[in-house]
Amino acid sequence: MSHERRPAAGDAAGLADRVCFLNADIAALGAADAMYDLVLIVEAVHDLARPVAALAEAHRVVKPDGFVVVVDERTPDEFTAPSDDPVERVLYAISVLHCLPATMAQHPLALPDGAATGTVLRPSTLREYAQRAGFARVETLPAEHEMLRGYLLR
Repeated sequence: MSHERRPAAGDAAGLADRVCFLNADIAALGAADAMYDLVLIVEAVHDLARPVAALAEAHRVVKPDGFVVVVDERTPDEFTAPSDDPVERVLYAISVLHCLPATMAQHPLALPDGAATGTVLRPSTLREYAQRAGFARVETLPAEHEMLRGYLLR
């Protein structure tokens, strides 16, 4: 994917003089590009075969005082069986039928950095991935949503 700078996205909100949206492959950004105020990863970490590597790239390209925000599935903190949580049941079904097989097809799991996370991304798993990627802190954002949870990585 090429870098696509989109000042028009900021125009609509009256921010074009100070905001530019970039749609790019984060791994393709060079060292000179390591100056972003915000990296936003929405509904993706659980689908990545190499989530730690992706988060490490986010860590690399964000400014020291910048923010990495991850929004992913809202799951209970721990597994319980049988689950009484209808959202968790749906997430497991999606995971088994789509997300987990698609992730496993991306990357041989024999490699040291391969993962098969699946749709049920627990907060503790995201924290572990973020710490391995070089982040010192992971905060759960206070926004409430039935299906999604936000995290701030610093």
